[in-house]
Amino acid sequence: MKIVAPLLALSTLVLGFACLVLWDKLNDQQTKIAALQAEVDSKSKDLFDMDTARKQIEQQLRQLTNSAAVPK
Repeated sequence: MKIVAPLLALSTLVLGFACLVLWDKLNDQQTKIAALQAEVDSKSKDLFDMDTARKQIEQQLRQLTNSAAVPK
């Protein structure tokens, strides 16, 4: 019985340390995820803006093509 209490105490300390290490890693990963999400949001907005510009250019090109094709 005398050996059980120190083993339990040691096990508790080891598990506590492991939890702290994992908690720190989790916080780091959450920070990285937040940064990556912000980057994804920014790139998504850039893609949306570029797609909108592409559609406007295509529309202008169609209008120019149609106006050039109309005989006077």
